Amino acid sequence: MKKLLIVDDDLDLVDLVTRAFIQSGYDALGAANASDAIDATEVGLFDGAILDMRMPDGHGVDLCKQLRVNILPSVPVLFMTSRDDLDAALAGFSAGGDDHVIKPIKLGELVKRMERLLEITATENLATRRAGLISSVVERAGIAAHDFDDVAHPGSVRQ
Repeated sequence: MKKLLIVDDDLDLVDLVTRAFIQSGYDALGAANASDAIDATEVGLFDGAILDMRMPDGHGVDLCKQLRVNILPSVPVLFMTSRDDLDAALAGFSAGGDDHVIKPIKLGELVKRMERLLEITATENLATRRAGLISSVVERAGIAAHDFDDVAHPGSVRQ
């Protein structure tokens, strides 16, 4: 079961979003601020995070940067914001966010967006693992990369 971290200072919204994800088959944990979110990551791993842009003890952008560098480098991060402007979206993307929704949120859309981000992440992780496996097999077999060019482009002449 995928586990999500949901961070917003509006505890009613955290409860609503948490319940929506639980009903959709996820394990979800809510946090009211950046400090609580960091504490939650110290006791458990998460597969994704949903962050509010504005929190009483910091900015969601700063929390995202901190999570990306130290704690959750490769999990999808989706921002929730009441700001409906390009600057807010760009700030989230620059911090390492993968998507954003504008409040008031539509729960069905939020769940589907996170599901899609988790699918993309799983596909990327699988591709990375496969590439690593292929590289290690090639390395152990002593095959040089240029030998693959001969197979891919038969008849070509190496200089």
